[in-house]
Parts: sequence; C-alpha cells; structure tokens
Amino acid sequence: MMAEQENGVWDDAFPLDVKGVLDGRSGVRVVDVTIANVPPGARLSAGTDDGDGRWSLAEAELEGLSVSPPAQGAGKTILTISLRVSQEANGAQPPETVAFGITLPPTPGQQTPAPEPEPAPEPAPSSKPVFDDNRAIFLEIDTGFTVVDAPQDLAITLSGVPSGAVLSAGRSNADSTWTLAFSDLEDLRVCPPANASGDFIMGIAVSAGDGIVASGSLVVEIDNDPSP
Repeated sequence: MMAEQENGVWDDAFPLDVKGVLDGRSGVRVVDVTIANVPPGARLSAGTDDGDGRWSLAEAELEGLSVSPPAQGAGKTILTISLRVSQEANGAQPPETVAFGITLPPTPGQQTPAPEPEPAPEPAPSSKPVFDDNRAIFLEIDTGFTVVDAPQDLAITLSGVPSGAVLSAGRSNADSTWTLAFSDLEDLRVCPPANASGDFIMGIAVSAGDGIVASGSLVVEIDNDPSP
C-alpha cells in the first residue's frame, strides 16, 4: 500500500488497513499485532510504542489505524506488520507477517533542513623551510674538477645539514643530507635555520661512477651580529 495522493496534497496521517489482510476469513480473531520499522519521529494513532520502531496493538486498535510521519518526512518506508490470530477450531496460529510499503513526505509547511556545509579545513601551517636571501651564506666547494673534465655522473652529497636549513640548489633527502649536481655548485648558498647561532660543519662527498672520488668537510659560520 502506498500512501500517496495523486494531487500532490498530503494529509497529516496515512491509513494503515491492517484489518484488510483478514478479509474473507471467517472465524478468525486477532490476538495481537506488532508493527516494526516505524521511522523515528513517526507515530501511530493507536497502540503502544515499544521503542526501536516497534509498536504493539490489540485488535480493537486496528480500526481506523493511521500513521503520522515525522515533520521532516521519512521517504519510502517498508513497515512490517506481524499479526497473531486464532481460529475457533485450531486456536492460536503462528504470527503472519505482512509488508506495507508507504511513502512518508514532510508535514505540510515543514521544510527538510538542508545539511549545513562542512567548514573549510584550516590550512595546515607549512613545515617546509623557506629560503631567505637576506640570511643566505655562500658556500665554496672544490670538487677537484672543472667544467671541462667533470664526469657527467658527478654528484656531491652534503651531510650534517641542520634541520630547517635550506640550500639554494640541489635536492633535500630528508635525512640531513642534500644531493647536488656539479652545475649546482655555482653561486651555491645555504640559509641556516631561523634563530640559529654558532657554527656548524657539513660533510662533503664527491662521487662518480660507483665510488667516492673526493671527500672533506666545510665549516659554515653564522654571523649573528645585526650591525651592518
């Protein structure tokens, strides 16, 4: 049974013709009725609300039974109705279950509240250090090669780079090391961590092919004197 009117106008309550299930049966008496899957906020015109969408009714309460939808409606709903009947000859029978399909729209004059938009997430603060030209320190690294004789696969690895320091070229390996190509050495600078003080030492490893061809270290001096 679909409680839907053709003209688009909805009553506040929708009839549930449970007694119609017993039409044509003689000598049948309803012992009890259970209606399940009643939507939250909906109510029956008679019976006892047992909670969790279940209602219990007696036979006398089936006459004119109706369901009133919740204010926001419930859409298409399937109510399950279990009737336990008795016949004069055989006594009480096992429950008989009937499914009712019913559409429960919003109550007239009520608007289904639109879901509030999710607040935009706060942008996460960037943890990536920013290169600051005003604090940059020039680095002079001698690999022992010139532009003419440097192997094509020459690579320079700087180790011991402080967390928060940024080089003007090369690739950070996220483990306190940076990898540079020979061309990165021109005008190479390092921006020390913010509020850094004192000096730090970086290791230098120059590799070509499968081995290290040169190594050394570089002391980086941080000038904390703000005077010009």
